[in-house]
Amino acid sequence: MRYFAPFFLAFMTLLASTDAANPPPKVVIYTMPSCLGCGLAKSMFDDRGIVYEEIEIDVKNKPEVYKDMIRKTGGKRTVPQVFINDKYIGGYYDLDGSQLDALKSETPPDPSS
Repeated sequence: MRYFAPFFLAFMTLLASTDAANPPPKVVIYTMPSCLGCGLAKSMFDDRGIVYEEIEIDVKNKPEVYKDMIRKTGGKRTVPQVFINDKYIGGYYDLDGSQLDALKSETPPDPSS
């Protein structure tokens, strides 16, 4: 047990430092399964280790999700649509790599890595 104590303490310290004092950015991406731009947008976040919530649009079975996205984007009907900290960013071509790099510096380290 004593061999695990330093690792446990380090893990708990890391956990404590990632809570309210330094919350991770909230990223939401609206996507559709066969969307090339959606995959590229997700890759931009994945490559930087930025965690995001993916909301997959199914117009036929869940049209309310699609209508909600259109309302939040001011009428945009294409995917992907990206929001960071509840601020509308736009689609794949609106994502800026330097903006995401800055966002990465705000992301707390993943305790599992």
